[in-house]
Parts: sequence; structure tokens; C-alpha cells
Amino acid sequence: MRSLKTQLGLSLFIVSIAVGLLAAAISFKMAHAEAWRFFDQQLRIIAHNLESGGANPTPLPEAEASSHDPEDDFVVQIWDVSGWLLRQWPTGPILPKGTIGGFRDVVAPDGKWRCYMVIAADHAIQVSQRFEVRDELAREAAYRSLVPILATIPIAWLILGLIINRVFGRLDTLARNLTGRSVSDGSSIPLANVPKEVRPFVAGVNDALARMQETLQSQRRFVADAAHALRTPLAVLQTQIENIRH
Repeated sequence: MRSLKTQLGLSLFIVSIAVGLLAAAISFKMAHAEAWRFFDQQLRIIAHNLESGGANPTPLPEAEASSHDPEDDFVVQIWDVSGWLLRQWPTGPILPKGTIGGFRDVVAPDGKWRCYMVIAADHAIQVSQRFEVRDELAREAAYRSLVPILATIPIAWLILGLIINRVFGRLDTLARNLTGRSVSDGSSIPLANVPKEVRPFVAGVNDALARMQETLQSQRRFVADAAHALRTPLAVLQTQIENIRH
């Protein structure tokens, strides 16, 4: 049978792993959702900033080709009131125009897009971003959020190990006290430094020691009384034996 210390350590190890994985899963999901909300906010800000420039806003600045993937760019489209596409940058797939303002998801031949549209009096502006790009960036942000949780799990194991060793160290001291104690000592085990959970056991041991000591004293009294009672008959018997011998 495994020791109580081993069973407790293994149980706490399993619980800490389960709690850590659960916390990591919740953190990943929340960070992923927060990243998507942030990207939606980017689409909204870009669309409204462009809308304030009218039907001919300044195009978005293009980064150097070495610093990013062109597929990561936002796609900006501007239509007139009749639905004719006035401008689009950068050049690429032409996404369909929405009928109402706000967010919507569009499935194009090259993949799925997240779009936000602003409808003004004489034009409409739509800013779009690939689902694949959004999901990749969101996963990267979510994975980074797992680093603190995964780093604290080994620290938690170390702290739990120190706590278990300290608690069971007190029990080891109690065990040594019990091992070195004799029934004839006549003293009980003090309960001052004994953990509350172990006190009933120690009280039972003290009670057993008291009963054993009482039994031992009764045996000693019986032997003493028997010796006293047999002393006179033995003396008479010894005298008779001496007379017979003469």
C-alpha cells in the first residue's frame, strides 16, 4: 500500500494539472475572443476615418513588402449611391457590397472575409480582412496569454511539495516520539504541537497507554501480594525440610 504522503502528492499533482489546463483553456478562449473584438474595432475605426474623407479619401499607407504579407492587408472598397465600385485598394478580389451598414461575413472564392460597412449620403465604404489572417493573429495572441499560466504550474508543484514535506515532517516527529516511548514511562504524549486532525488518534494512543500502565501496575501489585503471602508458608516449609534432613 502506498504511503499517505505519496497519495496526497499524486492527488494534488493531478488536481493542479487539471486546474492548470482548465485555466489555460479558458484564458486561450478569452484571449482569442478579445483579439477578434480588437480586429473588429480596427475595421470600424478604419472605415469611419475613411468615411470622414468623403468619396475620395486618402488610401491606406502601404508597408514595405519585406515587413508583411500582402494578404494580411485590409481591403478597402468605395461604392457610389448606384452601387458602382469607385475605388479599391489594394488590388485584389472584389468582394460583394453589403446592403446595410455594420459587420458581416462574406464567403469569396479565395476564402472567408470579415467586413464592416459605413453607408454615407453619396457613397459607401467597406473595409475587409481575411478570416485566416484574423484567426492566425488571434491564435498567436491567445498562445502568448498561456505563457504565465504554464510557467506558474511548476512553481505551484514546488510550493505544494514544500507544504506536504512540512506537514508530514510534523507527523514524522510524532512517529519518532511514539517509537521511543515506553509504557513504563507513565507520561502521555503532549497534544500542544499535534495537528488538530491527528489529535483524536494521539488521544486514543494516550488512553491505550494509560490502560496498559494501569494493567502493568495491577500485575506488579499482584506479584508483590503473592510474594508476601507465600513468604510465611515457604519459611515453614523450609524449616520442616531442615528438620526432616536432621
